[in-house]
Amino acid sequence: MREFESGRSTFDKFAIQITKEWEFTITADEFKSQFLSWVNGPLEGSLELLKSVKEKVQIGCLSNTNEPHWTNTISKWDFIELFDFPLLS
Repeated sequence: MREFESGRSTFDKFAIQITKEWEFTITADEFKSQFLSWVNGPLEGSLELLKSVKEKVQIGCLSNTNEPHWTNTISKWDFIELFDFPLLS
């Protein structure tokens, strides 16, 4: 898990490894699909708040999410354009 979260392993390798180590009864591909479904989008009212703040100051996003969750999130919701400084760790 640490290898994946630190960017030293691919999503595919992570899914294969975790399904084996934890003895899941689903395939690595099924795990990946479920893993991506965990992110449910922006909280209610958050986009309005960001837009309001952005009218007055520049805003940034500091996130410790992983690459697959981030890529999946920005492909579904266009709120990333609200941030002047998106930064993933």
